[in-house]
Amino acid sequence: MMTKRKTVALACALVVVGTVAVLVVPYRVWSYKGPGQLRDNGVLSYPRFQLELPTIPLGGKGHRRVTFTGIPSEDMSLMLYVVGSSFDDEKTLHAAQVQITAQLIEEATPATPRRVICTAAGTPSGKYPESQWVVTTSADHAAFWHCQCLRVPMSRERRYTLDLEISPTGSSLPPKVLVPTLEGGGVELP
Repeated sequence: MMTKRKTVALACALVVVGTVAVLVVPYRVWSYKGPGQLRDNGVLSYPRFQLELPTIPLGGKGHRRVTFTGIPSEDMSLMLYVVGSSFDDEKTLHAAQVQITAQLIEEATPATPRRVICTAAGTPSGKYPESQWVVTTSADHAAFWHCQCLRVPMSRERRYTLDLEISPTGSSLPPKVLVPTLEGGGVELP
């Protein structure tokens, strides 16, 4: 017969083992079904998960529609990484005369209707936050993000469709390629 002390010790041990298992066992990236590549950068990384979807040219009119399932159940943000760009290209990207429209849709199931979970439309030079694709840069990358598609809750059990459309609004467009990327999860340090 177990004493109360042994029962409490066993319960605590099970909680610790369960917590460690959740933190250490990586998300099963093979549960992702769809185009592109899903990476798990590890528990202590930020962002932990990155889903790189098929590219789309920035230098002209283009449309991309991708459907996928099995993405981690995390809050994810849509980033449009500009291939081969860094902080040296910030002014050029900010001045790009292009309309970017993105829509992320959670597809219907027998129990729930289809719903739009984020819509973002605008230009890099938009005057108001709700109509601007913000340019963010570092020494090794550059990307666009929009406030309407940040930290969107997603579920591994649901199927999603991302619609992305690029339309030139003038002649000032760099001949670049965008990599639509959904990223999130992990440990963000202050």
